[in-house]
Amino acid sequence: IDKTVAEFNVASGTHSDTAMNIVVTDDHFASIHVVNQDTGDVKDYTTNEITLEDEATYHITAYDKAGSYKDIYVAIDKTAPTVNATGTGVNNFFRDEEVTLTAFDKFLTEVTVNGETYGKEEFTYAGNNENATFTKVFTEEGKYDAVAKDKFGHETTYTFVIDHTAPVLNGVVDGGTYKEATLEIVEENLHTAKISKDSEKAENFTSGYKVSESGTYTVTLIDKAYNRLEVTFTIDADAPVYKELGLVNITHYIENNNGTTNDLKVANIGDTLRIMVRFDEALATNPMVKIGDMEPKEMHLDSAWASYYYW
Repeated sequence: IDKTVAEFNVASGTHSDTAMNIVVTDDHFASIHVVNQDTGDVKDYTTNEITLEDEATYHITAYDKAGSYKDIYVAIDKTAPTVNATGTGVNNFFRDEEVTLTAFDKFLTEVTVNGETYGKEEFTYAGNNENATFTKVFTEEGKYDAVAKDKFGHETTYTFVIDHTAPVLNGVVDGGTYKEATLEIVEENLHTAKISKDSEKAENFTSGYKVSESGTYTVTLIDKAYNRLEVTFTIDADAPVYKELGLVNITHYIENNNGTTNDLKVANIGDTLRIMVRFDEALATNPMVKIGDMEPKEMHLDSAWASYYYW
């Protein structure tokens, strides 16, 4: 008569991150039946001591010769949770409006993101209350620090950044023209800052870079999420070059249907004259003309004649 069930050297629910020795004590020991619940493999042993090495959850049943039995569940878990974020970006810097964070572990117990903890009620399971997956979508720009833990003390930390705003360049605007400029970059996650002059090879630069040589410049800023800004501007450090000063007799011009060159440069008393000046480029402000003791007067642009005039 045998009313005593087998005893195990470990309790049900025991975990190990290395090999695990299982010893069964029973005066009338018969066998050990082991089911690998991850793979479905089944093994039977007639010795009362076995060693489990593969990472898995095991259902172990010990039988004695009277048919009595006792079963336990144990696990070998060597792996920390896996955590990753998905979206459009590079090296965990994402420029998408939505970024999905996923954590997985067979024995996942909690996930913390920027101090907020998510528990089992937030998880989905593949079976047997194991193989847990946590998924959450984040949209706000900023840095996210995630920590995933399993029931056996393994944990994984993971950091990602959502940034869907392009870098900002202060000091110039696209299409602007300046005598000189100081380029100030506003971007905490800057990856690349390059500047080229007159389509030459681009060079790296840093915030505070001063530009004073005449030419057409293109600045390209790229942040770590690969948001991109491109600005083209002109530096004109050279003074305008005076080309021509002349008079046009408007009276002759009108009376003689444009007249001749000589007609337009000869004037009688009472004729209306037009004072004209040309430069090699357009001016930012109209020039002033002073005749005799009169107050200086503003000249006006005549784009058809590519000149400034006063009459």
